[in-house]
Amino acid sequence: MLDARSENLLFAVSLHQDIYGISYLDISTGTFRVTESNSFSDVLDECRRVEPREILLPQSKENHPRVKGLIDSLDKITITFIEDAYFDTGNARTRLIQQFKTGLSGGVWL
Repeated sequence: MLDARSENLLFAVSLHQDIYGISYLDISTGTFRVTESNSFSDVLDECRRVEPREILLPQSKENHPRVKGLIDSLDKITITFIEDAYFDTGNARTRLIQQFKTGLSGGVWL
């Protein structure tokens, strides 16, 4: 039921102290992007720019003022709160290294 002529983006935002982790995946093509920012306005701008179909957020941040601001600023985008375990940085790093078959050797990413 997805439109193959347009991107079908799933966007995730993680918040740890004053740093936002941002990732998004085009589930039609498999294109994956990840970055981080310390600016809430940059996160909001990026979300508006890529126009995702759905945003994933950690359950524990459901009442966080910045998350409420994100939700209030975006219309017609599905917001889904999921278990915090999916946003654990240690587990995420391990999964990304395994998925992309990369690692750290002598202080340099391969």
